[in-house]
Amino acid sequence: MSQRAMRQREAVIPAVRNRQWVLTFPRPLHTYLAYFPHALTDALDLFIETLRYHYQRRCLPAAPSPPESFDVDYINAYYRPRYPHDIGALTSVQRHTDALSLYPHFHTLTTDGLFVARSSPQAAQSTLRPRAPVDDAVFITAEPLSSEDLQEILVLYQRRLTRRFIRRGYLRPNVDGLPAAEQTFSLFWGAEPPSEEEQQLLKCYAASAQLRHAFGPRAGHPLELDLADETSDRPSSHELCVSYAGFNVHANTVIEAEDRDRLEQMCRYIQRPVIAKDRLKKLEDGRFYYAFKRQWKSGARGIFFEGPDLLERLAALIPPPRKHQTRYHGVYAPHSRFQRAIKHMTTRFEQALSHQARQRRHVYWVLWAELLKRTFREDVERCPHCASTLQRISLITTPEAIIALIAYDESARGPPN
Repeated sequence: MSQRAMRQREAVIPAVRNRQWVLTFPRPLHTYLAYFPHALTDALDLFIETLRYHYQRRCLPAAPSPPESFDVDYINAYYRPRYPHDIGALTSVQRHTDALSLYPHFHTLTTDGLFVARSSPQAAQSTLRPRAPVDDAVFITAEPLSSEDLQEILVLYQRRLTRRFIRRGYLRPNVDGLPAAEQTFSLFWGAEPPSEEEQQLLKCYAASAQLRHAFGPRAGHPLELDLADETSDRPSSHELCVSYAGFNVHANTVIEAEDRDRLEQMCRYIQRPVIAKDRLKKLEDGRFYYAFKRQWKSGARGIFFEGPDLLERLAALIPPPRKHQTRYHGVYAPHSRFQRAIKHMTTRFEQALSHQARQRRHVYWVLWAELLKRTFREDVERCPHCASTLQRISLITTPEAIIALIAYDESARGPPN
């Protein structure tokens, strides 16, 4: 997590303003999106398309050659191949809540603006090359976002997602032959019944989403919550947070271009692991207690698990095989035509911050000392007495020698259990 966030800061995300978008889905879609990863991918791709169209309308009027129309078909079919432009989007697909329940949602970190090719020689050519690389780009920052803009984005996304799910067959009509205005749809789970293994997995999904026991004598009963004496007085509404038809989007977090440390912290946050080990405790009676990060409105502060219940939660949160949980879109995509320009912009800014570090050859593994320094602000290579740099004397790997050195130093703690 820390190493990936470091690489995203130094080699992926340029020094421009970024915004975090958090998209959640209606409750009936939680189990469906977790069970069908291709439906989840379609939902994410459409969300990126909706955000791209929003930034196109906000930023392209300030482009060197603005479009004649903002019709989505005109922009994508005619204008975009001739005048290259795109956003950058980094998405972490999260599947859990504070209670370790199944809750698929997106944390998307996008550029708060649009990258536009500085010069577009293809505009005057009769033969277009849609994959021709862009060597130089300029960033157009979008105007401040309002709640009305956010509501418009969410309504457009909900309607487009419904149409796409119908077109892909995820939603099927309940009665054939009815007019479109009177037709109702249901989620399509497949023509063949699921196997025994899939049925057990669906039980885990359904029980996890509803905070209930999946198996055993208490199957279907709710799990025990740790309720406080008073309910939470935390406000229910936030700035730039809207809901529509069960969907919810939050976009109030903005990171300025110069705040690279906060950008790296945000990359670590959106890609955090499922379980926070400091909040999971084993009680004397053999049960497990998992504390919430914040107290819920109902007053719940944590949740109790039996051993099998905890395994049920973890089984539901395991992502499907061969499906990435961190995905790149727009100018961050591996085959984007803006890759050369974005890499130049990113490395140029990082070189100004740490010139010597960027002179090293590119490595995919970072030293543990550097990770500890970046993550926990602990410089293990600096002497605590004189603040000078420690020198490496030898590498000790035998357990006997390590135990002897720990026993020699009275202030050193013992080995971990």
